[in-house]
Amino acid sequence: MREIFEFLSGAIDFSVLRRIILSLVFLFGVSAVCWILGAAGVLRISRSQGRKAPWVGFLYPVYPYSLGRIAREYKSKKAKKCADLAVWLEGLFLAKFILAGGFAAAGAYAVRTITENALTAIKENIAMTPEMFRSAVPVIALYFTALAAAAAYKIVYFVVLWRIFSLSFPKYASVLLVISVFFGFMGNVFIFAASRKFINYEEIFNEMRLSPECEETDLHTADFFDEKGG
Repeated sequence: MREIFEFLSGAIDFSVLRRIILSLVFLFGVSAVCWILGAAGVLRISRSQGRKAPWVGFLYPVYPYSLGRIAREYKSKKAKKCADLAVWLEGLFLAKFILAGGFAAAGAYAVRTITENALTAIKENIAMTPEMFRSAVPVIALYFTALAAAAAYKIVYFVVLWRIFSLSFPKYASVLLVISVFFGFMGNVFIFAASRKFINYEEIFNEMRLSPECEETDLHTADFFDEKGG
């Protein structure tokens, strides 16, 4: 074990490794901040639409469903509601993670099995047969299935994203979508910006007018003008 450790220590450039780790930490931090902005935007839009439990957007596994739910308000130019994609988006989101987990587990099992078969072939001085690679078949199948699920999820996600942009920035929805396709983290930033379009300022103003503090201020203001006006 000591020889292996010394070999790895001499082969690895720790300065490069440190830079890689710092870069990954930075990217993770940026992604986390952008996701929080997106969740805050989903919360604000869900509240303005009167959705039940708007806070579920902050639960990462349910975030796609929250996006699809607020996109239900989108209507086509023919004034017809489009298909509800919330359940599809959530299902594909969960499917890609489940399939990715299955692929990782099957891959680990295949590597172990094929390695044992290879050692056996070397020990017995025989050639490896196709049967010894049978464990790789499920890995290949799961890989392509997970890839298809991830691609389908991305397509549905971008459709939902475009609908949300169309509700708030109809003239720039396509431009914002293209930017989100090439820079994935910007989608959440745009959702947060779009949420400002859903704020009902008239309702907020009415709530402020009905508050005791504002009523007291209005009374003092009225008395002031009555005294000045005689």
